[in-house]
Amino acid sequence: MSNVRSAKETAAEVRKVLKATFPKTKFKVTTRRGAVYVEWTDGPTWQQVQRIAGSFSGKHFEAMNDCEYYREMQYKGENVLFLTYVLPQRNYSKKFLENIVKTYSKRYRVPALEVKENSCGAYIENPNLIRYGNDWLEHWYIQKANETSMEEESDRAELPEVVREY
Repeated sequence: MSNVRSAKETAAEVRKVLKATFPKTKFKVTTRRGAVYVEWTDGPTWQQVQRIAGSFSGKHFEAMNDCEYYREMQYKGENVLFLTYVLPQRNYSKKFLENIVKTYSKRYRVPALEVKENSCGAYIENPNLIRYGNDWLEHWYIQKANETSMEEESDRAELPEVVREY
């Protein structure tokens, strides 16, 4: 028999594990409409957080058959059914994006775009729609930001293997 965990219980577990793994990063973990949302600014990459937080996602959607299903998992030595999606979202500070633009514009000799900020956070503006390779330049800069972690290797604990499929 499985232990069933609600979105609220899942959020508490996700918060605890992320705080232990990335102690210098402040995570905002909330529940809305039965899903767990994880937000943070700068800090670790989306992939690093997804590896941990995403492992608590017991609810899945298969688009091919238009079907939603649940997956039982092993957690802390017991079978658990997490009844939620876990959706991470990384945000960027203006300072972080300015540093990305400065570093990569100099390294690759591409135009430095302007970093702006609004109530939703910082973003890169490409007023002249300059292309770099096959991408618009602002997307290229964001890709570089996505690959850059603000967490030093010595600042974070080893990325744990949190949950295993049962």
